[in-house]
Amino acid sequence: MNPETVKATVTSLLDAIKARDFDAWLAFFADDVKNYSPVGTPPIQGHEAMKRVFQNTVGALKDWKFTAESMFVAGNEAAVKYTATGMLKNGKLVVIDGINVYEVNDQGKVQTVRAYWHPAEVAAQMKK
Repeated sequence: MNPETVKATVTSLLDAIKARDFDAWLAFFADDVKNYSPVGTPPIQGHEAMKRVFQNTVGALKDWKFTAESMFVAGNEAAVKYTATGMLKNGKLVVIDGINVYEVNDQGKVQTVRAYWHPAEVAAQMKK
């Protein structure tokens, strides 16, 4: 896999997240995508499950901001360090820092996502 193709695919996917463009975001994933979010939990698999992820995270937040701080491409994977912030409907601010590793298949679609973030920290922010 050409590293520039991997970078372009992941960059476009991140642009769709920033824009809260659900249809564009979903189009970057293989039909049978596996999303380990966070790593160590059973994967979320397929487009229907990914729709719920988007709706329950990005869709649930007001004033959404997503910043990709850095990207490192190796082979057919890209690791992205990011910070996402948003306001819950109840007015609470949520900040998520993490690293996602995206594996891009030969068709140029994201096949696997491995998300490294701290669910307990996010849950604690929601309770404040």
